[in-house]
Amino acid sequence: MFVINKSLKSSWCIKKALNISFYILLIIGAVIAFTLERHKQIYIIPLLGFNILAIYFSHKQYKLNVFFVAALITAIITDIVSLLAFSKFHNIVVFLTSLYITGFTLTLKKYVSQSKFANFLKIYVLISIILIAYVLYMILSYLMNFITGNSMLITLLCAFLLVVLVSTIAIIYLSNTYKNGPIILTSGMLLFFQIALSTINQYLYPHRLFSVLILLTHFMSLYFLAKFIVETKPING
Repeated sequence: MFVINKSLKSSWCIKKALNISFYILLIIGAVIAFTLERHKQIYIIPLLGFNILAIYFSHKQYKLNVFFVAALITAIITDIVSLLAFSKFHNIVVFLTSLYITGFTLTLKKYVSQSKFANFLKIYVLISIILIAYVLYMILSYLMNFITGNSMLITLLCAFLLVVLVSTIAIIYLSNTYKNGPIILTSGMLLFFQIALSTINQYLYPHRLFSVLILLTHFMSLYFLAKFIVETKPING
């Protein structure tokens, strides 16, 4: 019994330390984003990403979600490529973004309650999705001044996949099946805000304050997604 209690305490301490280190790294990242050149974030972003990965692996309650691990690693790679040369590798960045968005959608698929799918058809949910689609449409209409051809097609695909992910999160939240529903909803809102703000910051109105908000919302979104997965047992898993 003593050995078991000692093991549980050690596991709890590791999880606590990882969560504290995440917030410390996030604060450092925000300071770097506000005070230094954008590319300097490359020193902190991998640490934040792998810290979230470590938080995920520190929990062993449920079966390993390969889609989540692959999507998270892809998100880290996307961030690095974007910081190094976004304009040069625009198509690659958008393609990788589409990949990790798809990965997160597949991650959450097993959390969707098929019997409560009708909740998605409620009028206020449809209105919310339409508003999100409209915001994306407005952003994309501005981007047409900067992006053309195949680049625009890839961007449209990415926007569509983002709507699919947000819709999946809405279904999970409205099913009222999980007590951690607000956590996944927050993750989805932050991810949408981050991607929309990243587009504005890159093409329309670059500002260091936006860089700070993008970093904060991006990694808080990933953190809350990981938190939901490790603390919530899927009904279809």
